Amino acid sequence: MILAIVAGLAVPIVGWLRRSANYASQANTQQAIASNFEFYRSTYGNNNYPGHLDSLVLTGTSNPIYSVSGYCDGGHAADLYTIDDLDSDETACLTKWLGHVFDHTENPYAGLQGNPGNSATVERAFDGTNVAVIGDSTTTFTGEGALLVNELYPDGVPADVKLVAFGIGQYNDAVGKTMHSAPLDSRVDNSKVYGRYIGVFATYSPRAGRRAQLKAVLNAKGRTSNNALSEFWQSTNPE
Repeated sequence: MILAIVAGLAVPIVGWLRRSANYASQANTQQAIASNFEFYRSTYGNNNYPGHLDSLVLTGTSNPIYSVSGYCDGGHAADLYTIDDLDSDETACLTKWLGHVFDHTENPYAGLQGNPGNSATVERAFDGTNVAVIGDSTTTFTGEGALLVNELYPDGVPADVKLVAFGIGQYNDAVGKTMHSAPLDSRVDNSKVYGRYIGVFATYSPRAGRRAQLKAVLNAKGRTSNNALSEFWQSTNPE
C-alpha cells in the first residue's frame, strides 16, 4: 500500500518534469534555428536565407494544411494562417532567395502520416501565390495571432509589412551546410500534424526589392520561444 501511495505521488511529478523539459528544449531549438538561419545568410547565402522551405500549403489548392476540417485540434495554430497571394513588391522581397518551395500532397493524411520526416515533398517554383499569411496592418488578430503580433509589433503591424510563414522542413537549403537536419517539434505527434518549426518573415511594400527579414521562429503550435519559455516558467511554478 505504501508503494502504491508513493507511485501515485511520483507519476504526476514525472509527467510535470517531462513537460517542463520539453518546453525548455523547444525554446532552445527555436533560438538555435534563428541563429542558424542568420549564420547561413552570412556564410553561405550571400545575404540570403535558405530556400526550399515548406509552404504549409496543399499542392494544387489554396488551402493551408492547418485548416483542413477534422485534421487538427485547436491547439495547433489552426486559425493562425490564411492563404493569400502577395503583391509584386512583397513577392520581390521573398524571391531574392526563395526560388522554390515544397507543398504538401493534396491528401494531407497521406502527406503527413505517409512521410516519416513530416516535410512537404512537392516542389514548385515560388511566384508569390498560395502563401501562408499571418496578416498585415489591416488584420484583426485574435488568439495565437494576437500573441505573436503583440510580441513582434507592440504598436501594431506597420502599414508596409505583411507577415508570411514557411515551414522549416527537412529539404531546406541549410540542411547539409549549417544544420545536420531540420528538427521536429518534440511536443507534437508528427504523424498527424505538421510537426516542424515555422519561420515568420516580414515582407515589405511598397519598397520593391527590399529583402524579407526573419522575425520569429514558431513551434508547431504557433508559439514563439518567449511564449514557450513562459509556458516553461508556468509549468515549473504551478498554482
